[in-house]
Amino acid sequence: FLNNKVVDVVDNDTLEKCKRQVEYLESNQDVMELFRSDPKSDFELDTVTTYTEQYLQCDLQNYKFGLHGYIDYFKINDETSKVIICDLKTTSKTISDFVETIDFYNYWLQAAIYYKLVYEYIKLNKTSKSYEYLFKFVVIDKYNQVYVFDVSESTMDSWGKGLKLTLDEINVHYTTKDYSLPFEFLKPNKYIL
Repeated sequence: FLNNKVVDVVDNDTLEKCKRQVEYLESNQDVMELFRSDPKSDFELDTVTTYTEQYLQCDLQNYKFGLHGYIDYFKINDETSKVIICDLKTTSKTISDFVETIDFYNYWLQAAIYYKLVYEYIKLNKTSKSYEYLFKFVVIDKYNQVYVFDVSESTMDSWGKGLKLTLDEINVHYTTKDYSLPFEFLKPNKYIL
């Protein structure tokens, strides 16, 4: 069992904490509304498709590498032409501190990657329609407070531009095979003290 690479071993305290967090998430109306399937759905004619822990990958134009990752949750509604992408976050800080946490842990970069992966997946699999994309962070904090943060279109555009800059930096390392210094120090005399 301990040699199994697929299963994470956790202690009972961690398991109980996770179970409590699930209870708080399930008792939150906004979260359940977000994750709820259409109750009047006819399986044959269902216009909403949901994906949980979905592995996606895509190639990138002008780069010799691509992106891949597991998306926590996304929902495609063909009737409303909306796609909702959700990233569940637990934090040891408070809900009030989450905006700062996004920058500190680069969650914005992860969000931009998820957005790109889902966008490319839909472009490849549902080419006849255009969709509106919504990104949400579902957050549970150290006090088990739960909140759904909507990411605005302008913020997601900014994060997309940040992703492009990051990919350009990665591309320099990847193509030159020079990993000796962080990107900003590869140019001589950039910093003067």
